[in-house]
This record gives sequence, C-alpha cells and structure tokens, in this order.
Amino acid sequence: MALQGSIDEQYLSSIFQMLRTDRKTGLFRAYNGRDEIKIYFSEGDVIYATGSNKNFLLGQLLLQEKLISAEQLNTYLEEAETKKEPFGKFLVENDLLSADNLIRILHKQTEALILQLFFWDKGHFEYRDVQINIKGKVPAKINIMKIILEATRKIDELGVLKKHLPDDDVILQVSKWIDKKKEFKLSTDELQVLTLVDGRTPLGQLVKSNVDGPLAVFDHFSIYKHILSLISAGLVEPISSPGLRIAQIDRTILITFYNDILQVLQRRLETEIGRQTEQLFADCKKHLSAQAVNLLENYNPSAPAATNIQFIFEALKAVEESDGGAVLLNDQFNSYISHILRAIPDLLGTQIYSALVAEIDNILEQVTPRNDPTNDMDPIIESLKEVINRTTRRLTER
Repeated sequence: MALQGSIDEQYLSSIFQMLRTDRKTGLFRAYNGRDEIKIYFSEGDVIYATGSNKNFLLGQLLLQEKLISAEQLNTYLEEAETKKEPFGKFLVENDLLSADNLIRILHKQTEALILQLFFWDKGHFEYRDVQINIKGKVPAKINIMKIILEATRKIDELGVLKKHLPDDDVILQVSKWIDKKKEFKLSTDELQVLTLVDGRTPLGQLVKSNVDGPLAVFDHFSIYKHILSLISAGLVEPISSPGLRIAQIDRTILITFYNDILQVLQRRLETEIGRQTEQLFADCKKHLSAQAVNLLENYNPSAPAATNIQFIFEALKAVEESDGGAVLLNDQFNSYISHILRAIPDLLGTQIYSALVAEIDNILEQVTPRNDPTNDMDPIIESLKEVINRTTRRLTER
C-alpha cells in the first residue's frame, strides 16, 4: 500500500489510526522543505522514529534528564561524529550511558518527533509498505493511539492558552520593570524558555524556530505554556507597536532629543559652508508636508531648546492627535533630518556625509532609556536609525 498527501492534524490522526488498525509494517515519511521525520511501523506499532535533528534532540533530552552536562554533550557529539557512529550507540559502547537509559530516552525522542508533526503548519507525507530493517537501532514499540490522544489534548488546550497570550506577531521582551527585590522560583524549563525572549522575534516565530532547533525537546504547547507563565509572573511582557510606544514618550524629551541631533548637523555644516547652513535648513523645510511646516515653522536649532519647545507646543494646539502629537512630531522630525541628509552628498560629497552619519550613530549609541516607561527612547532611536539607513541606501543606489 502507498499513500501520500498534505499534513493536516485530522487527516494525520486518521492515517495513523488506519496504520494501527490494519497492523501495517512500513515507512511513514513527513517533510516540509527543511525538516524531515521518518516513522517506522511494525504490525501497527511505532518501533522507531528519526528526524533531521535527531542527534540534537537526543542530546537535549539527555540534558533535560540530567544524564550528561552541556559540556559533555558537545564533546561526545564531536567524538561520535569523528568516529561516524550513531550518537546513542557511541554513548553506550563507551560506558557513558546505560543501555536502559538509552532505550528510555529514545522512547521519549520517538514520542517527541511524532508529536512535532501535529504542530506543523504545512508539509507533505508519504507512506509505503516495506520490510523494516532496524539493525543498529533500538526499537521503541509505541502505541500510536497514545500519541494521537496526547496531541489532540495539547492542541485543544493550546486553543485555550492562546486566548490569554498575545497574538503571534507580537514581540516579547524581558520586562524592564521587574521587582529586583522579589524572588522568582522558575523551573529549569521556564529558565530555558526565558533565554529565548530577545525583544526582536515575534512570538509565533520564536516558538516555531525553537521547537525545530534549540528547544527541540519541547512542543509548541509547552513553549506557549511556559511563556504564559513568564508573562503572568511579570518577567516577560509584550513590546507595544512602535507607534504606541512613541505616543507614551514625553513630548518635551522627544523635542529635546531631535533638537540635539539637529544641532550636531548644524554645527558640522557651519564649519563646511558657513551661513549657507541656515538657507539649507530653510530649503529642506519646504519639502515637508503642510502640517509639518506649521509645526516646525518657528523651529530653529540655533535657538534655545526651551524656546523651540514652546513654539512647537503652541503649534500642536491646532493639531488634534489622540497621542498628543508625539507620533506626528517623530515622523516630521525624521522627515526633516532625512531631507537635510539627502542634500549633503551633492553639496559636500560622500565623505562629509559618512562622517556626519558616524557622528549621529555615536550619539544614538550613547542614549540610554531612563528608568521610566514614559521616557523609553528605544522606539525614537530605532526610527531615526531606519531613516538614516534608508537615506544611505538611496544614495548608494543612485
């Protein structure tokens, strides 16, 4: 008998149940372009499973069971690869792991690999009746129905979990407002998951990439469960969208920040073109939107910061913005700086432009958020960096 099709949770369950009921002996192979999982059946029972990251998964299970250390794992993997021996066989033959422990861990590995399939977003499978040669392998003899029931339970519970979790496109970060005096008792698994939260990767991608890699011992349900636990404990929090984060920034701090950057540009340009700098700044204002021109009409980096803040606050009174104008100010200051930067290469050459950009980058690296959520400058800094990078790309593509 031969079968093939697309990976689907319900269809997958039906196929496995049929192979179990009909007591089939053969090879089930699933693949999704990057990963591959092979499941060997003998008279309806799963006797072995292997995946594209089988050694890594086996190693992670050994670490989880505390049968070897991380340092030993790296050493043993290298030695087994050098000798071109199966990792499990290498461990047993060198008395680094007992045969009983290996059988138990391989049993867990087989279950983990099969469970992974039920969480694949997409993929294909094929099955064919063949005589199974498991020479050199340790048969597990697993009842596939047990795994189907476990997968079904976890998928149902995941649906409930996700109601209490951020959307998959939300980025998480380690909370900046952790109570340093509070003691947090975390499990080893929670600590492992906590190390994955990097403040850059969306939740869904974080889960998928690590299930297929560094946290191969966990399924999707387990990682989501640990993340919810970390959020509930206040150790992890969602990063709001850049617009929402910018809206929380004090407008005085925002204006002062951009005023400092524009003063750097002004001082450097004045050493090169003198009084023409004032005209250049005025000309660049003309390229802004009508709304921006009104906001920055009386703005002058030569004036004291307090004076500029007062002028802009007066102009903001005529603007109806739910965020108090912070997002609008951020956008228009970035646009203003972009126009100034784009004029520099034609006027003074790319060398001066590069020197100015380097000077601004150095300033941005030194700006650190204050211990106040309303003064988190990260989104402002990132938005300006993106403006500079985009302007530089345009110039190099000319």
